[in-house]
Amino acid sequence: MPAAIPAEFADLVGPPVVPTLATLNRDGSVQATPVWATRDGDDILVGSAHGRAKDRNMRHREEVALCFVDPANPYRHVSIVGRVEDVLDEDDPAAAATVTAHIDDAAEAYVGQRPYPFRSPGEVRSLFRIRPVRVSSYP
Repeated sequence: MPAAIPAEFADLVGPPVVPTLATLNRDGSVQATPVWATRDGDDILVGSAHGRAKDRNMRHREEVALCFVDPANPYRHVSIVGRVEDVLDEDDPAAAATVTAHIDDAAEAYVGQRPYPFRSPGEVRSLFRIRPVRVSSYP
């Protein structure tokens, strides 16, 4: 059963807050990176480009963690341990519009630009749906 994000922390889970995503490398070491994240209910949506460490790691191992920290108060935060429930790839014609729309929406929310302005030539994007399994918050 998915874990719920507490209502009093809902403002942290999504733009403009940039969370840190932790994944596991094949050797078991931790890889952490800031990401843009949006919500679909309690699910967290995170995009990536094919070939990046987080992309490879989430395809290999579904367990991830995210930490959203309040920019105005670093002691107020919500941490989510979750599982990748679904991956949509932009090179799949059935998923392309959804993946592209997500990164364009996220770019607009995070940097005020649409379409996504940082795309590299030939870049293929993916969209990961993360289902929270455990949620903790402070205070």
